[in-house]
Formats: sequence, C-alpha cells, structure tokens
Amino acid sequence: MDLARTFILALFACYCAFIAQPASANQTHTFAVVFGVWALEGEGGESLGFMDVYEVSVDAPGLSGRLFANAGFFDASADMTGNVHINTREAFVFDILFENTQSGARADGRLLLSLKGTDRDRLNGSIEVDNRFLLVTLRRQPGKTVQPQPVPSQTQTQTPRANIPAAPETFDLPGTGVTGPAYRLRNVPANRQLRIRTGPDRSTQVVGQMPAAEQEILVLSCTPEIDPVRYDQTSREGKHEMLGGVWCQIQTRSGLRGYVLGRYLDPIL
Repeated sequence: MDLARTFILALFACYCAFIAQPASANQTHTFAVVFGVWALEGEGGESLGFMDVYEVSVDAPGLSGRLFANAGFFDASADMTGNVHINTREAFVFDILFENTQSGARADGRLLLSLKGTDRDRLNGSIEVDNRFLLVTLRRQPGKTVQPQPVPSQTQTQTPRANIPAAPETFDLPGTGVTGPAYRLRNVPANRQLRIRTGPDRSTQVVGQMPAAEQEILVLSCTPEIDPVRYDQTSREGKHEMLGGVWCQIQTRSGLRGYVLGRYLDPIL
C-alpha cells in the first residue's frame, strides 16, 4: 500500500504542479496515445469496468464507459462521461461525470493517467471521486482500437467540469458487454408471455409482459454484473451461459423498463 500511496501522491503532485505553470508546446502530448477501448483493472487484476476514448474535436477528446460497483465508489455501477482536462508528455487528466445506474445520483471525479513507460497498451493511473483514490490499470482491447483522425499537438486544455460533453449518439461503442447487442427472447413458449418485474427478484411487482416473439430488447444492466470483455469474446453459447445466472434490467421497444431473468435473453449478433 505504501507503493500505491506513493504513486498516487506523485501523480497528483505532477498534476498540481502542471496547472500552476503556464502551458508550453513541449509539455503537450498527442491525444492518439489514449484513443481506443480500454478495460479497467484493479491492483489484483479484477475487472472494474471499461471505457472508450474517442475524438470529439481536435482539442477535446471524449470519454465514455462504465465503472462497476466493486470499484467501491458507488453502491451500483456508474456510467462515465468526460473529456480531457489537461495533457502533458507525462500524464493525462480527464474530468469525469459519474452517474449511478440505479439511483441516477451524479458525482464529479477525475482520471489521472501516467504516460511514463513504453507500453502504450497498458497504462497506470488513478480515479478520484470525493477525495477518495483508487489505483487502476488500463489495458487496451485488441482489435477494438478506434482509428481517429490525426490530432495536432495542443497546448494546455482546460474545460469547465460543468461542460463535459456526452459521447456522440452515432458512435458505435465496441466492448460494451451485455449492453452492446439488442436481444430477442428464448425459452419462452409461443403461446406464453414473459413477466417483467420492478426488481431482480421473483417477489417484486410485475410491471408488464413480453410476448415470445418480442425483438429489439435493450439490456441496461445485469445483477450480478457480467464482465464486458469476457462477454464480448465468448461464443453465443458462452453468452447464454453467462446470462443464465443473472437478472437483467431491460427496456422494450415500447419503452417499458424492468427486470427479467437473463436465461430468457438471446443476443442478436
């Protein structure tokens, strides 16, 4: 833990020192270094979430993704949207808005990434929310790298936290796990309806039903959570197996939201 604490303090000290100095051309770094899809891991290698860094404009790379509940900041997964606040040759700092997927509560935070070292497919950093820090490792996902337009070197970029852009709605985010594909129903007899409940339990209230032929179902989240990287990389049968032990929050084409057992969901690939 002493090493972890030293890393966080050193990285944060560099950040604080940088914002106190005037920007200069030799302090900047190309944004292309961080473009792509990344898996977030904890110190023990556990999956903490995923994120995608994409190009909004030449001076404002955007970030979107999800931080899992086991990161310890929230009681449920949190969606992340953000943009770069500062970039140097040694570090990136992103301002991030976190939104709890269950309660909708929001919180501001930062992601600090160190560019020291030569491995550009593995970056070390820390996430800060309400003065709490978490060491993370980012691993680039093979075959899922975004190919941005070349971005010229920029001077210090500081965007107000209140103006964090959301990801473009037309952007196709790979590596999103269960939330990526649309779904249809399986294991439901043709003359039966599948009940939709208010919570991930059979004792909760029924809010509606879906016919066996229902299509284009969206999955918003699953309880317990499913590792998005493993889900993307496994076969259809593997996806069925991973869905078999969870409840999923879904949304139908008509806009109805609720929970169903994952074993009734079939990804449309």
